[in-house]
Amino acid sequence: MGLEHLFYDDIPSGIKKITVNNKTYSIEEFNILKEDFLKKKKKKTKINL
Repeated sequence: MGLEHLFYDDIPSGIKKITVNNKTYSIEEFNILKEDFLKKKKKKTKINL
């Protein structure tokens, strides 16, 4: 299971770290990954239209 499914949901307040597949991300790192993922996804959907 990857991070992608987490990008579509809001993370509850108070969470400081997220661990997925034995890799730990701080909330700041996670938010950067989320922004990049959603930007790339948006570009791909525009191209496919």
